[in-house]
Amino acid sequence: MNPRPHQLLAVEQVQAAIAQGQRRLCVTSPTGGGKTWIMCRLIDQWLQEGLRCALYTNRKLLIEQLSRVLGRHGIDHGVRAAGNSELDGEDGQFRPVQLCSIQTEHSRVCRHHDWILHGADRVIVDEAHGISPKMWFQTLAAIPAPVRLGLSATITEAKRRLIVESYLGPLVFEETYKALADQGRLA
Repeated sequence: MNPRPHQLLAVEQVQAAIAQGQRRLCVTSPTGGGKTWIMCRLIDQWLQEGLRCALYTNRKLLIEQLSRVLGRHGIDHGVRAAGNSELDGEDGQFRPVQLCSIQTEHSRVCRHHDWILHGADRVIVDEAHGISPKMWFQTLAAIPAPVRLGLSATITEAKRRLIVESYLGPLVFEETYKALADQGRLA
């Protein structure tokens, strides 16, 4: 797939913000705007720099979907989620890229203390608009990664944006549905 200009710009702005010392940041783009491509491009670049990445999400369906997408992009990864065969074995848990269920990480790390977090240098939080005090805040506080990136289509509402930005940092890239539709990039 050929990237669209706003996807390349998002990757460029994230990398520039990190290079300038920003450690907590967010990207928003509408559904269908290519956030998954942005995520995969950033992971590829970070792997080339020798960095380890953990990708957090909050639903089993998204774990399965993201695992397929990472595989299609040639990104070798482990999966840290209940019901996954790699969870209790050593096969995948030490790969440089980990796809993580927030529920599993929270339960095993924060509640039962029988698991250690992946030693990621970069953390991506997919569906960042869904972070909430119940699980995310405690788990995010335990993640030692120096850089965290939140991705979402829907963090523009003032209250939700304040919550997300307080834990993941300010928006460094924002694309709107209207802008992409006006460019003919969305139906």
